[in-house]
Amino acid sequence: MDGHRMLARHNWPADDFRIQTRQKQFQSPKTRQARGDRLSKTRRLECDIDTLSVYAVRYALGRRTYAVSDVCDVVARNMDALNDNSVTVIRRDIAQAIEDGDAGDPCDAERWRELLESMAAR
Repeated sequence: MDGHRMLARHNWPADDFRIQTRQKQFQSPKTRQARGDRLSKTRRLECDIDTLSVYAVRYALGRRTYAVSDVCDVVARNMDALNDNSVTVIRRDIAQAIEDGDAGDPCDAERWRELLESMAAR
């Protein structure tokens, strides 16, 4: 085929196969961003805040440490940055832990209740 070497298993010219593979694997970040293959930095940050907030709440629920107070403060401060799904998940997790008696010491449960009340006002 026009003097091209052929790949044994596939009927593709070897040079064309290598070019296609390189184009897919080694695109510059600008090319990927232009094609929409990557999330913008702002969108990634929003996803990170949502994900980390849910993880932090789940980690701190039931703990008897200062982590409860820190997590409640951070979530309350960044509540406007959280998407509706994350707020729903956090509210559900906190309410379930309080209902089951798994929210930690009474002072911790009170902090979780305060966060729930502030989230309800959102």
